[in-house]
Amino acid sequence: MDAGNLFGVFAALIVVLGVIVGGAYLIRRFGGQLATNPGPLRVLSSINVGTRERVVLIQAGDEQLLLGVAPGRVELLKNPTTPIDVPAPAAFAQSLSSALNRGRQ
Repeated sequence: MDAGNLFGVFAALIVVLGVIVGGAYLIRRFGGQLATNPGPLRVLSSINVGTRERVVLIQAGDEQLLLGVAPGRVELLKNPTTPIDVPAPAAFAQSLSSALNRGRQ
C-alpha cells in the first residue's frame, strides 16, 4: 500500500469518526428528543438543574406530573391541578438552524 492510499484511508476514517461524534453531540445537545413517543406516557418538557439532575414534566394519560430526576432517584415535585400548556417542539431542522445561527452571532 503506497502513501497516497494510506492517506485516503485515514482521511475517510477521520470523516466517519467526525460524523459519529457530531451525531452524538447533537443527540446530547437536544436531549435525545428527536423522536416523539405516541404512547400514553410522554415527556412534555425537561430542563437540567445540575450536572446530573433534571426537572421533567410528563403527561401520564390525562394527568401531568412534575418530577425531579437524579441518578438512582425520581421524586414527584408537584401534581398540577390545571394542565400546563407546553408549546409544540420545533422541528429538528429549525432547532439545528437556530443553534448554528446562535453560534455565528
